[in-house]
Amino acid sequence: MERTISDQIKHRIKVLPRGSIVVASDFSHIASDNMIRQIFHQLTKEAILIPLGKGLYKKRNFNETFEQEIPADPQAIATAYARKMNWIIYPSKNLALNSLGLSTQVPNVFTYNSSGPTTRLSFENNELEFRHINPRNLSNQIKSSLIMEAMNYLGDDNVHDEELKTLSKNLTLKEYKQLKKDAQRSSEWIKKNIKKMEQFR
Repeated sequence: MERTISDQIKHRIKVLPRGSIVVASDFSHIASDNMIRQIFHQLTKEAILIPLGKGLYKKRNFNETFEQEIPADPQAIATAYARKMNWIIYPSKNLALNSLGLSTQVPNVFTYNSSGPTTRLSFENNELEFRHINPRNLSNQIKSSLIMEAMNYLGDDNVHDEELKTLSKNLTLKEYKQLKKDAQRSSEWIKKNIKKMEQFR
């Protein structure tokens, strides 16, 4: 028997990994906002979804051993919120370094550059900050934006072969070629370092 639209959405959510974040726009191509809200409400009553606020829901992730709910990954929350708002985002400052393996330090505030307005939100005791930047500085190629952000944050004097090797490992050949194209609008020292990355591939 063919599933109804409601059953399809419920099934898609139920097969997601525990702790996944969902928003209404994830299903807007197959159902109305009103229907999606009703389904989310029903799944919340069934303790399958947990509302986080701002239209975000987390699939329940209860740890039986410790008898407590495991907090959601801040990166997953930020990505879901950006989907909901139709923003382009990528990690900024220390978070950019952490995301690329250049630092093991976890920041107190998870900061992102964003195509949306500057705003700061709190979810499950995680502080998220979205910093608006000039759309001209936002590339749809997130890896390019992320690597140039990391270099800018480190500064010319702190980007050495070790850092370039680590950055190079984060890129496929296609992504590296795209990075070289996107870097044309960057400062000369960044272009020089991106070109130097080629020897570590």
